[in-house]
Amino acid sequence: MADAPTAGFHHGVPFDEYRSWPAISQSDLKVIHAQSPAHWRHQQTHRKTSAAMNLGSLVDCLLLEPQTFGERFVMAPTGPDGQTLAKRSAAAKAEWAEVEASGKIVVTSGDMEKAEAIKRSVLSHEIAAQIVRAKGKRQLSLLWTDPVTGQLLKGRTDLLLAGTGVFGMHGPTVVDLKVIRSGKGHPAQFGRYAADFGLDIQGAVYADGARTVFDVEFGFWLLTVESEEPYPVSVYRTNDTILSIGRAKYREAIRAYQACEESGDWPGYGDEVHDMELPRYAQNEGVCEEYGGDDE
Repeated sequence: MADAPTAGFHHGVPFDEYRSWPAISQSDLKVIHAQSPAHWRHQQTHRKTSAAMNLGSLVDCLLLEPQTFGERFVMAPTGPDGQTLAKRSAAAKAEWAEVEASGKIVVTSGDMEKAEAIKRSVLSHEIAAQIVRAKGKRQLSLLWTDPVTGQLLKGRTDLLLAGTGVFGMHGPTVVDLKVIRSGKGHPAQFGRYAADFGLDIQGAVYADGARTVFDVEFGFWLLTVESEEPYPVSVYRTNDTILSIGRAKYREAIRAYQACEESGDWPGYGDEVHDMELPRYAQNEGVCEEYGGDDE
């Protein structure tokens, strides 16, 4: 693991270098809180990427820093018809091997078409377009020490804005761009999505980190766009209550991490027998108790 740079903000740090910094990120804390220290420990040597993650990275690049495309991505080989080359012939396999050896994210023509369509949808949304075009700091890597726990933390923010020129934004704000599953951007669905994916934790970590680095209070907004047509866009702002909830969760996760570091034990879900409970939304007070039933 590489040595950490000085605390503060850094621009132009390659993602692999950022990931090697010996500090804890919001994604680490979400895993510890929502799953277990054992899951976090496993992920350190079994990192995975997915098509959804790569699409999100590509959209981020096209919207926020298109000039860095060549540094982070490489186009997949194509045939005379312009379509992605199948790995059938020896020559095609050799072309693919060269591309994959670059260490960059491989983008097919279909990936690019979808990402460009998502970009157009974002820029056609009045407030989202204001956010993307606003003057601010893009793709920063932050490093700071949490004043409560003493833990070294890091964060990689999409946008840091002064809060001027964007409708409804009052004061400095961290904005995170997310490409999400179809239907999850709907206001009736997004709250549950945010809870399931720890967006309150992310918001609190980023807002607190930006405040520590820049010595000014920050809010936290989310710009979401769905990954399937018609690529609808939504913009969400958090409030102090949401950030307070996320702050309590992430500091609980930090303390769990610190205890594991000290003991060398990284537990999963424990050895005891757990009582099964249904979440409140799944409980139906009108259902009579039944015995037996189908287990299909």
